Amino acid sequence: MVGFIRFCLCFAAVCTLSDCGASSASASARAADSLRSETLPFDGAGQTLSGLLLRPQTSISTPAVVLVTEPWTTDLEHSRLMPVVQSLLAQGLSVFLVTPDDHSITFDQQARDIGGAIRSLRSRSDIQPANIGLWTEDTVAAWVGPLVAAKDPQLAFMVLIAAPMETPGTFELRTLGQALLEQEGFTEPIVDRITRFRGALWDYLTTGEGYEPLAAELGDLHAKPWYPRSGLPQQVTPTPELGDLPQRTLVFLEQRGVEPSLALSRVACPILAVYGDEDRKMPTAEFAVKLHFLAAAADLDLTVRSYPGIGHDLTTAVKESTAASPIAPQVLSDLVKWTWEQVGGNHDL
Repeated sequence: MVGFIRFCLCFAAVCTLSDCGASSASASARAADSLRSETLPFDGAGQTLSGLLLRPQTSISTPAVVLVTEPWTTDLEHSRLMPVVQSLLAQGLSVFLVTPDDHSITFDQQARDIGGAIRSLRSRSDIQPANIGLWTEDTVAAWVGPLVAAKDPQLAFMVLIAAPMETPGTFELRTLGQALLEQEGFTEPIVDRITRFRGALWDYLTTGEGYEPLAAELGDLHAKPWYPRSGLPQQVTPTPELGDLPQRTLVFLEQRGVEPSLALSRVACPILAVYGDEDRKMPTAEFAVKLHFLAAAADLDLTVRSYPGIGHDLTTAVKESTAASPIAPQVLSDLVKWTWEQVGGNHDL
């Protein structure tokens, strides 16, 4: 089975934004007029995948960024990828857009998908093999990107955008709590009780222990007027019934305790981690402090930057962003500048 990423191939025709982190309109025009694109196959975790390779129109080999995308950002014209790709191309960097396959549901499988994309670039004469780096964001940045970099000592650099530096279990419980507070209007004590039960339920499904107190707590929760809106199950059984659970849920239960700092501590290449100070989805200040301590303890080449007035996904809007919300121009300019410096260049857009 061949996984195919259906990116909009009319990039050159629509690449006309002038404010995407570049300092002049001429850089934008240069990216639009001097573009090569091709679908490039690579070996993933047990199957053949493909991504979209975009290159400046040049006869010399170039550095490259493997940009890991989410499945819903497949229309380049209408997604936040447009100014990102445009700025990288204008600086003389090739961009390989890849998405882990839908069947790659473990972190290790996703890391192998991305690693295969990197290896495919290294085999090309038009890409500088020593100057290939990785851009990831959100959960991929926390739990998959570091795995890729830890296993690849040749990787030139890694950019982590809005990476939640916590376990998947903690991330899911925190995200659930925020939704209950903001969307359902629950009080913090109620939210705390719901999330504690959810965590205890995961423990029970994983270990098979603790049925009696869990069933008693659920019986008490049933009597609460807010229970129907809590998202909690109707019952728990004396023996965990895992056979009816989706495969992704089973994988989550297995991976929910993965600590991202373990893989990140083994990364040899320079790392840039960036956050927005006004991110309402994550405690970014806490994550930044954690990364600073990790950098000192593991002797990492790690730079952490937090931008005031910037929200989640590094957008200027503090409200929840969408797939079309662009990265703030100054932040994008900084990201491209740092990336270019890692491959021995100067920032001269």
